[in-house]
Amino acid sequence: MAVALALARRRGAVAPGGGTSGRATARLAGAKPGPAAVADGDADRSALSVEPSPLGTGGGLKFAAACLPAATLLVVNGDTLAPRLAFAALLAAHRAGGALLTLGVAPIADAGRYGTVEFDAQRRVTAFREKAERTAGWINAGVYLAERALLERIPAGRPVSLETEAFPALAREGQIAAFPVEPPLLDMGTPEGLREMDLYLQGPEGRKLLGA
Repeated sequence: MAVALALARRRGAVAPGGGTSGRATARLAGAKPGPAAVADGDADRSALSVEPSPLGTGGGLKFAAACLPAATLLVVNGDTLAPRLAFAALLAAHRAGGALLTLGVAPIADAGRYGTVEFDAQRRVTAFREKAERTAGWINAGVYLAERALLERIPAGRPVSLETEAFPALAREGQIAAFPVEPPLLDMGTPEGLREMDLYLQGPEGRKLLGA
């Protein structure tokens, strides 16, 4: 599951403290029965995007495009958390870099269960490596900013993976910028990772993050 936020192109779209003010938010729920539910408020609009059949991370984003009218999209994986990510800095780097996509990358001591991301001195992503030997490296932090033009490159009506199909093609064109994210990167994809995230959220930094 992922959450996509269409960012307003105006001053103050990202607050100084790192929060965001969006015009529309879509929760990509995958393929489940029932229609998409849309809630309209006075300021922002939220929608639940329900795919008619599983479309993958790229196809799901393409399917939700009608819910996301703005030119710049913030996409966040639903099973990872980068609690120290400064969204204002991410947005500034994206706008300064001129790439179609700016990918948050996190350092990790053991990248064995992840694919790694390689980038050059200008922080342009050059390659994505499949899961290999257990070594240190940079991994996809599950958060990125994308220009709407990215959606035009995703075929409609079929499953598409951002990670294995769209991202490598963009990297070959030099259209992905890397944005280093300060650790920790919390991943609930394993029982151990879920426990680690739970412990973090119960700690002082986690309680502050949650406003507790």
